[in-house]
Amino acid sequence: MARPKLSKAGQERLVTVVSPIVLVLVWEALSRAGTIDGRYVPSPLRILESAWLLAKTGELWLHLRASLYRLAVGFVIGAVPGIVIGMVMGLNRFVRAALDPVVAAVYPIPKIAVLPLLMLVFGIGDGSKIAAVAISVAFLTIINTMAGVMNIDRIYFDVARNYNTPWRKLFLRVIIPA
Repeated sequence: MARPKLSKAGQERLVTVVSPIVLVLVWEALSRAGTIDGRYVPSPLRILESAWLLAKTGELWLHLRASLYRLAVGFVIGAVPGIVIGMVMGLNRFVRAALDPVVAAVYPIPKIAVLPLLMLVFGIGDGSKIAAVAISVAFLTIINTMAGVMNIDRIYFDVARNYNTPWRKLFLRVIIPA
């Protein structure tokens, strides 16, 4: 009895699931063969063993909580001003003309390259790590929010202006839902 052939979508899903598994198996095989130096890149099994040990002692959860705290605080600190600046840039062409060159020039700089400067300013504690996350989030948020606001069909703004819609309602019913 012949097996039914997978559709293109099924084949794609199969490759999506199998390729990471194959990558990890190759990594493990290269580690066991000594091709990959375990001091620099430990094998997947050694990583799992270490993770299990850290989880049993409770140390993993302590560090995971600290990392999630830094991510959450950095995200909020970066996203809130990023959304505001992105909306203002999307709505006002003069603000966009003033800020777009700065955003375009600074965005491509790897944020990890700025980390030593952040460590000088904020110290080696949580502050520099939170600031690195916030900077990374802010630029992505500014660019995407600006693009989203600029892609709102102008007819909605015209209709709102014709009906003398107050700015608050325009913001809540036209800009935010888009």
